[in-house]
Amino acid sequence: MIGSIVVPAHNEAALIGRLLDALHVSGNEQFEIVVACNGCTDDTAALARSYPGVIVVETQETGKVAGLRLGDTAASHFPRFYVDADVRVE
Repeated sequence: MIGSIVVPAHNEAALIGRLLDALHVSGNEQFEIVVACNGCTDDTAALARSYPGVIVVETQETGKVAGLRLGDTAASHFPRFYVDADVRVE
């Protein structure tokens, strides 16, 4: 692995699939992908878990900082890239 991609996510069920599809499009195994669900009350975590190889961590604490901190703790590779769940990646 050459790095980790950390995705802080709060109730992003409507958009997380688009991002994870783009990150997986090339069978990308060079990056560890960590989705950090912070205070989610929707299906964000379940949707992210449906992608093979994606690490999903959860906290009841809301807020982007909580998601970033949680994702950073779960990630195991450097460099780290931080991408919001609603970003379009091509």
